[in-house]
Amino acid sequence: MDGLRELLATRREQVRARVERNLREQLSAEEPVLRALVSALPRMLDALQAALQAQPGDTSYPEPAAGRLLPAGLGAAVPTRAYGLLREALLGLLEESGGALRFSELRVLHGWLDQALEATTVEAEHHDAVAHHAARLEAILESIPDAVYVGDAERITHANAPARELLGGDLTGISPLELGERLQCSDPQTGQRLSRDAEPFARALRGEAVTRDVMLCHPRTGRRMGTRCAAAPVRMGERIVGAVVVNTDMTDQQRRQEELHRTAEFRERFLGIVSHDLRNPLNAIALSAGVLLREELPPRARKAAGRISQSAHRMARMIGDLLDFTRGRLGGGIPILRQPVDLRLICRPVLEELRVAWPDRELRLLAEGALQGEWDGDRLAQLVGNLAKNALDYSPPDQPVTVTLRDEGAWVRLEVHNLGDPISPELLPQLFEPFRRGMRNDDGSQSTGLGLGLFIAQQISVAHGGTLEVRSTQEEGTTFTLRLPRAVPPK
Repeated sequence: MDGLRELLATRREQVRARVERNLREQLSAEEPVLRALVSALPRMLDALQAALQAQPGDTSYPEPAAGRLLPAGLGAAVPTRAYGLLREALLGLLEESGGALRFSELRVLHGWLDQALEATTVEAEHHDAVAHHAARLEAILESIPDAVYVGDAERITHANAPARELLGGDLTGISPLELGERLQCSDPQTGQRLSRDAEPFARALRGEAVTRDVMLCHPRTGRRMGTRCAAAPVRMGERIVGAVVVNTDMTDQQRRQEELHRTAEFRERFLGIVSHDLRNPLNAIALSAGVLLREELPPRARKAAGRISQSAHRMARMIGDLLDFTRGRLGGGIPILRQPVDLRLICRPVLEELRVAWPDRELRLLAEGALQGEWDGDRLAQLVGNLAKNALDYSPPDQPVTVTLRDEGAWVRLEVHNLGDPISPELLPQLFEPFRRGMRNDDGSQSTGLGLGLFIAQQISVAHGGTLEVRSTQEEGTTFTLRLPRAVPPK
């Protein structure tokens, strides 16, 4: 026997048996590892034989990488022992057969072992890094409170604990088609079952990013659940390799929203009913106060009757506002009765009434052009009164309030302007919301009333197909601008 090359060529099976025996003695307690190494022995011997048959001086040995010779996941220690046992078996058999170990072959053997072990270390480090990242990703997915599952066109590959709970058990390995049959996805508005192609998972596999509300049927309990489903494709470069889906259980939230909606609707209906029923006794109070004021009364009694009359009228205005609020929120908007009217003729009596109530204030009316249109005169008078009273409430007593009317062709513009401190930028976005009384009078007090005047004014403008906006700055003051179409807007 001349050397290692001849030993592997003539006594390969003996070498394999010797190495396998040594492996079994060393790794008897690690059966899975032992089976993996035994199955890899032929590849190891082929690679070493190819290295010994290479040209002298060639140190680039074919196929030395442990990733191709040994299974991944063995770590670094096991392959090192396996290669060491291979070397001991070769040298032991060569010595027993009386063969001569050539220096060139020894150099090849050690060079090949060094490369193989180095490749083993790199492979082990790479495998450990991949395993670490996989474990970290697994931990992240399991910590997400929403139901997350990942899969491809063939099967679901991962589902976290909330997904297993929400979707009825372990999903791993089942096909998307079977998952769709389990969940019975349907549209929450129509209740109709989604087609296979319309399901979020299927759309994500086609490259779409989808977020929509879906009704699901719990596979175990049969309970219908409202969920918000977000699905997106998983890409590697330009290729779609799968899809990820996040399902958020919205059942409790939807129930709470429905309860809040019912509560708000009941409250607003209650306000409407109470406001309507209060009108009769309040009218009786107002009429009685009017009768007393027409009688010959002592000054003290007349003064008390006057206060009763004024308070009754103020309560009547509040009740009217509450009824308008209820119509605006629950009745599809404030109803109007259109007829040909002149906006100039609407504004004059409104401002005259305000001059009586505010004798020390200056109210100006500027009008130009044709100002006729098909409108509800009573409602527009209410709108102008609300805007003008609001301007009087929140402007200095020595400054005028100006109402300007302009002809703009198919539209008419009405502006109510006052000087004074501007409305705060924080309040502007909510200015037309109901029960909003965030501004203060010039003397620091808040206006009386329910805070419905601007809300009702806006609802009246909407009912006419118009717009109501506000602009407020320190330099220009505050201007409410109403734009009204002269005729009924086309639908």
